[in-house]
Amino acid sequence: MILPTNQRFFYTLGSDAQSLLIIPAAEFTNDEGQFIPSFPENVPNSYNNVYINGLLQESGLYMLNENAISIHLGSQTMFAGTPIILEMVTFAVQIIM
Repeated sequence: MILPTNQRFFYTLGSDAQSLLIIPAAEFTNDEGQFIPSFPENVPNSYNNVYINGLLQESGLYMLNENAISIHLGSQTMFAGTPIILEMVTFAVQIIM
C-alpha cells in the first residue's frame, strides 16, 4: 500500500518584492499556525508545489532547500499581502501481509 503524507506551509509577503525573493523557512507557519524551524527534507519519493496568490507556479521559478525558498520574479513585482503556500507530498510504502 502506498501512503501519501501532505504538509503545507504558509507565508504572507510583508512588503513589495522584485527580482529575487528569498524567504527563510522559519518565517512560514504550518497547518496549526506554528512557525517551523526548517522545511522537511526533499527526498526522491516526494514532490512539492508552490502557490502564489492561489495559483500553482512552474517548478523552474523557485528553488527549495531545508532553510529557505527562493522565488525568481524576473521583472515582475509581488505586492505586500500576497499569500505563498508551499505544499510537500511524500510517499511511503507499507507492506501488508
